[in-house]
Amino acid sequence: MRFILLILFIVYQINCYSQKLNDKYDSVVYEEQFMSVNDNWEQRSSDLEFAITDEGFYVFKNKNSENFAVSLLKPFKDFNDFSVSASFKTDGAKSMENSIGLMINATSDGTGAIICEINSKGQYRVRKFNNGQWQILSFAGENGWNRSKSLKSKSFNEITVVCNSGIFDFYINSVFIFSFIEKKYINGNIGFFAAKNSSGKIDYVKVLKKSIHESNIVQKDSSISPEIENEDKKQPKKSKNEDNEVILLLKSKIDKQQKKIAELTHSLDRCKKQKTNDTTLEIKNLELSLMNETLMIEKGKLEIELKKAKDKLAEFEILKKAIEEDKNGDIILTLNDIINREKSKNEELLKKIQDLNKENQQLISIIKELKKEK
Repeated sequence: MRFILLILFIVYQINCYSQKLNDKYDSVVYEEQFMSVNDNWEQRSSDLEFAITDEGFYVFKNKNSENFAVSLLKPFKDFNDFSVSASFKTDGAKSMENSIGLMINATSDGTGAIICEINSKGQYRVRKFNNGQWQILSFAGENGWNRSKSLKSKSFNEITVVCNSGIFDFYINSVFIFSFIEKKYINGNIGFFAAKNSSGKIDYVKVLKKSIHESNIVQKDSSISPEIENEDKKQPKKSKNEDNEVILLLKSKIDKQQKKIAELTHSLDRCKKQKTNDTTLEIKNLELSLMNETLMIEKGKLEIELKKAKDKLAEFEILKKAIEEDKNGDIILTLNDIINREKSKNEELLKKIQDLNKENQQLISIIKELKKEK
């Protein structure tokens, strides 16, 4: 079981490090440098919270030892397909839980958002808040905290998140860190977050829209495993849209064949009701045509299944290459077993398709002979 979990973890790592949005965002839709007080950011001071615009910074302190604090952009903005950057510096004790960060895609009712935060120990974390529950989106370290050489100690750090249709790219100081997918919160407002007993400053925040030009992103985070990075470079970039188009085309053919079956069935029923010597061959022809179309649908379904199985096998092959240098023989053997099983499934599917092709050809020959007799 632990080997399967390890395999899934490595697959997750490969996906995280390889998925990037390549569109360029350079049209400013909102920017704040906190040079003066305005209505966009709440100014408040109490025994538990302190949020004030002061000398070019937004100073944010949460003295509450039980709950986090947030400050959202006002009035509510529903950003969608955008890039947002903000610069943060933590204050106070050097603690893992002394953290501040950026909120994105926050809901208007306060029930959900994605929080990208940094702490005073030079770590980052990404989480989802959903109806009072937390889910960690950044893998690895304790409570989701991860180290990155891109983070500067005792200085401001820029967090950037690019968001498009539930796909997110996360950057620290313009260095790509990882990607993640979250389909529940694909749009919403932005804001700032302070964990309990946390404090810090925000230097600026900027939201950009996508331009029509494409950008070739970027330098990689130096903490990425070189084996995974090199393996990713070796793999040919295959468009998922192309794969989807193949499957959609097959499904479209199946839909057309199902309509044809309905028409053939209707014609067959009509012929049987009016059965005479003249319609006997026509009935036989329709029955065989019906069988042929049914087999074609079965073939189409098998081809879709085979296509998906091949894609799955390709992923396992990539994974195998990524961990071949691992000295743990059990992992390699387990992976080989999985790959061999997938290959066997593919061979069985291919044989079924070939058998169906033969049956189809035989039926087509019989139908042609019947048409000659008519």
